Amino acid sequence: MKTILYTLLIAVHMIVSPMMFSQPIPVEENEEYLVTLDIAVLEILSPLPASYTPCSGETVSARIANLGTLPVDSFSITLNFNNPLTQTLTTIVESYTDTLQPGDTINYTFQDPISIPGNNMSSSQQYHLCVTTDFDGELLNTNNYSCEYYGITYNFYSQPYPYGSVNAPTVYGYTYYSYVADWWMFTSNEIMNDVSISLCGSSYDTQLAVFGSSGCGNWHNDDACGSSSRIDIPLLETGTYYVKVYGWQSAFGNYQLSIAGSPLDSQMVALPSGWSMFSTYIDPLDNELDSILSSVSTNVIIAKDWLGQAYWPQYNLNQIGNIVKGHGYEIKMTTSDTMVVSGQIINPVTEAILLQSGWNILGFLRTTAAPTIGVTYSILGKLEILKNSVGQVYWPGYAVNQIDSMKPGQAYKVKMNSSALFSYPADTVTNFILFSCGNQIFDYNGNMYNTVQIGQQCWMKENLKATHYSDGTPLTLVSSNALWQNLSETDKAYCYFNNSLLYATMNDYGLLYTWPAAVNGDTMGLTSINGIQGICPQGWHLPSDEESKILEGTVDSLYDYPDAEWDLKGRRGYNVVDNLRASTGWPYADDNDPFGFTLLPAGFRKSNGSFTSNSEIGFHTYLWTSTPFNSSRAWYRYMNFVDPDSGRSHREKDYGNSVRCVKD
Repeated sequence: MKTILYTLLIAVHMIVSPMMFSQPIPVEENEEYLVTLDIAVLEILSPLPASYTPCSGETVSARIANLGTLPVDSFSITLNFNNPLTQTLTTIVESYTDTLQPGDTINYTFQDPISIPGNNMSSSQQYHLCVTTDFDGELLNTNNYSCEYYGITYNFYSQPYPYGSVNAPTVYGYTYYSYVADWWMFTSNEIMNDVSISLCGSSYDTQLAVFGSSGCGNWHNDDACGSSSRIDIPLLETGTYYVKVYGWQSAFGNYQLSIAGSPLDSQMVALPSGWSMFSTYIDPLDNELDSILSSVSTNVIIAKDWLGQAYWPQYNLNQIGNIVKGHGYEIKMTTSDTMVVSGQIINPVTEAILLQSGWNILGFLRTTAAPTIGVTYSILGKLEILKNSVGQVYWPGYAVNQIDSMKPGQAYKVKMNSSALFSYPADTVTNFILFSCGNQIFDYNGNMYNTVQIGQQCWMKENLKATHYSDGTPLTLVSSNALWQNLSETDKAYCYFNNSLLYATMNDYGLLYTWPAAVNGDTMGLTSINGIQGICPQGWHLPSDEESKILEGTVDSLYDYPDAEWDLKGRRGYNVVDNLRASTGWPYADDNDPFGFTLLPAGFRKSNGSFTSNSEIGFHTYLWTSTPFNSSRAWYRYMNFVDPDSGRSHREKDYGNSVRCVKD
């Protein structure tokens, strides 16, 4: 037998303060017995003592080990949580009934969360939490408990400093001693988006905690910006909040505290009289459909989702319930009205929308409009048809596109040949098609074009056939020779060679455009090396005179760009035409087309409205550039089957020439 010094734990289940632990007393006991049965509480795992004050519903867990030499079948575990300032005590006793083998460790979580009677953060309270174990046979032990302190350990003030409301000016403070915390109180008078509570720029290693008015420790941060702290809260409810500013371990010093946020986002959605479709890019605070439509409810007759479920306020019927992000809804209004939806903007990129095989109603999640073809490019092989509220369609299988762009607030009926997950491009994306040269592209009318990389430029492989600009504005078709002859140098018009649609479609010659139509009235080509979009699809443009020189210098075997040869007027170069023209369609084609440009002899239309002879359409081609020569003439390129070199000249703007587009 030998005398060993132990610490006696008095009233294990009735802890009131840390001072109730007794002084060490000598106890005589068999050393071998103590080694065989030993259950130890190694540490408290949660809550973390440096992070936040425990509150109602807080989970407590501890790491417990069998340090003895014999297994233990069952033992009790006690949680004691006290507030010395209010003299309140919470005690929870639970049983561990499994067998804990020698050397084994468990992470035990109490089934009942702790609550804090009388908790009030403005009182600068402290809390003391202990976890102990007890079982028959272990008479006394010094390692069967673990305790932690929570809350602030030292503060000069019993009340927090007033910060004001969110977005009040930055405040500056100083913690004078180690383990000192400053408390601040702020209010949120409305629900706020993206609130940032920041100590960034402080002079010492800070920690930061934010508590709701109930006293619960809601958020904590250590090092968000260097050794300083910042808490970012996506959505902050109205109410009063308390901020605890303190140092990591013994650190203290100067700090600066800022609290900033943004009001809720909102979207105004126009609802016309009669039937239409609507959607929203807002994730509302209350997504119940009757709540969303409450501001216009007196004018709502009925609303339906894609399954045919109805919201019918006249009969107090709501089969739809909550709206679904990315879905659209049909609605019938007695008169036009505007609905306001408030909440948080949905990230269109991360919101995956399931489009089922068959018909769907697709909502529009971007905050800005976007080209229909670009937006739906990722599901092009599965998309059969897309319709808007007024019956216009995008029908890629038939090269029909009556919907220039998809717009916020609107919804679209979509028919899929198979199901697919769909996400929108980000609002910052302007080049909507993830394009790689060699991919196919589409104009507003749904005409498809192949593309080819030649040097540093990406070109269309076919002449343009568009009858609308990329924003949906239609061009004027002029067939009559007399009407064409009366066109001015500013008139926008197009035609088919010899007024035959077959030339544009079956033979891939494309359309013939006046220069004002080709550039859409834009004369920036006069001072810009780069071309202008004009009649070309979004992301493409009509090449400038200089860009045409680059193409010629890239494919010519003798003169590179920027050789002075290309600045000449008339025929220049060595074998440009031989290297650009298609391997078929010319009288003396050599089946080569080494660069894949597939230039075809599409002819032209004169200012007097006449066409070249029918034979000439298979012998010549004329391509506009975006560069004007003067107020009445513009630069172009001319090529034929006889001469291997290319021609550069200028002609009247009311001529009808072909257009090839180059990538931006």
